[in-house]
Amino acid sequence: MNKVLVGVLLTILSISYEVEARPNRKIIFTAPTDRKRIPQRISSSMSRGCQRNLPKVTLLTPPEYVGTTSSKQTRVFIYFEEKPIAIPIYLTLSKIDESQALIEKQIEIEQKGVTQIELPIELEVNQVYQWSITLVCQSNSKRIDENEEVSGLIERVNLPQFLSKEISQASRWEKANLYASYGIWHESLKATQNTPQFNELLTQVGIKIENR
Repeated sequence: MNKVLVGVLLTILSISYEVEARPNRKIIFTAPTDRKRIPQRISSSMSRGCQRNLPKVTLLTPPEYVGTTSSKQTRVFIYFEEKPIAIPIYLTLSKIDESQALIEKQIEIEQKGVTQIELPIELEVNQVYQWSITLVCQSNSKRIDENEEVSGLIERVNLPQFLSKEISQASRWEKANLYASYGIWHESLKATQNTPQFNELLTQVGIKIENR
């Protein structure tokens, strides 16, 4: 009987160890090969044009191609090196081939580090959108071209039926791995939030941030 109990305990410990160890495994993001590289005017890191010392903001989206999502309404991630104080910050979203903004609203950033922002609009499938974060300069000259703006691209895609089924039955780690394997960026980030794999995914697409 003791041998049986020991065997059961070892099995439980083995399963527990595997479950705990999995979150530390590396997740490889596979860039979608059918997504064209973005225009040079799109940049996920900020240039300096304002005379005022604005905090640096980085969009946590692939800088060289479209960041995909499978959600109707999704969240995007941004990163501030320091908390912005008394600086107007705006989120805008528009279709890539249209100048009219679908979203243009002021947002509040309450802390430094990583922040999620919900896009309050249902994205169309296979439509590429440009989203931007603008920091208003508020210099003495009040020139619009002194504002700091960073932009990226996002596109909603349909998941294959087999992949949707796998994801619906998967654990959090398995979901992250599946999303990353099929190049679904925003869900990959969401599934790895607050884990070491979050920063690993950023590094894989060329984004470097300080400790979160």
